[in-house]
Amino acid sequence: MRAAQSYGGLPTQTTEEPNFSKVTAEVNRTGRPVTVLKNNKPWVIIQPASTATDDALDVAVDFMDEYTDVFSELAK
Repeated sequence: MRAAQSYGGLPTQTTEEPNFSKVTAEVNRTGRPVTVLKNNKPWVIIQPASTATDDALDVAVDFMDEYTDVFSELAK
């Protein structure tokens, strides 16, 4: 498994699996996600847990805002 990292304007670099803890530490330090490549294709994205939680919360709030009238009607 190789992880491609890009930080702002810095060149992309690859990291082998034994450096996984270093990659995750860097992701948490910078707050920027890293895409893991498998067979030179994007496979998974490693991102800080706080980012994932924030994204899920934003989606839930947007959903509730969009369907407020439906939920109000169902609550009757």
